[in-house]
Amino acid sequence: LALITFWPGVPLHYAGDEQDFDSPGSALDGWAREELSPSLAWRAVRTQPNGNPADGDNFDMTSSTYLYIKRLNALRRAYFGEFGSEECDQIQTPTYKTPDVLVFIRGCSADKKVLLVANFHTSEQRLASIDAVPWSSGTVLTDCLVTQNAVQVSVEQSSVSITLAPLQVLVL
Repeated sequence: LALITFWPGVPLHYAGDEQDFDSPGSALDGWAREELSPSLAWRAVRTQPNGNPADGDNFDMTSSTYLYIKRLNALRRAYFGEFGSEECDQIQTPTYKTPDVLVFIRGCSADKKVLLVANFHTSEQRLASIDAVPWSSGTVLTDCLVTQNAVQVSVEQSSVSITLAPLQVLVL
């Protein structure tokens, strides 16, 4: 979800993601999520041991996923709210690539840049690095996706390196 939110363009979340709906399909194969309202159709599709979250009025604005997406959208607005400048859609990537890792820097102005690092490997750690970062050596970057125990990384010699756990995403 963080990648979709911070990548250039309009972030498109699949309806029901914020409610942890897990109905099968992608809408391209004939399956699609119903509107966020109860439907008897979902009773026939058990996606969890106790049924299907889409079976019933389960809209919950206090669920952890809803609050996470709300935070992502607020961060996107704070960092990229000045849409319209060409700089907003430019990304900086490392000169070298690491398998299963995505790293990019994006922002609409020099003082509003974010670094996104993501490990897509499901069972192994990966080292994510990027050089020529826009921050001075000694600058401490903090993961803004969490509100407690946030990962912090220091810029050293115009570069940032961090070891990521499997499927870990940071927005610094």
